[in-house]
Amino acid sequence: PPHTLLVAEKIRAALQQPFALDEHRVSTMASIGIATYPEHGDLGQALVRAADHAMYRAKKLGGNRCWMAMAELAE
Repeated sequence: PPHTLLVAEKIRAALQQPFALDEHRVSTMASIGIATYPEHGDLGQALVRAADHAMYRAKKLGGNRCWMAMAELAE
């Protein structure tokens, strides 16, 4: 669903905001893999596997992004 990517992007942007840790300013980046039911699997394990593949694809593309799993890879 289109809103899924929007929500993931909001989470990614929130995680990117700098914060204070002790006396240091820290910022993080996130690579988020997205899988949805039933498009990418009908069991929890299949959904986690599809999201994991999508996350590694996001990292391979440079990180700090969201990537939707591809249905044909979920089977």
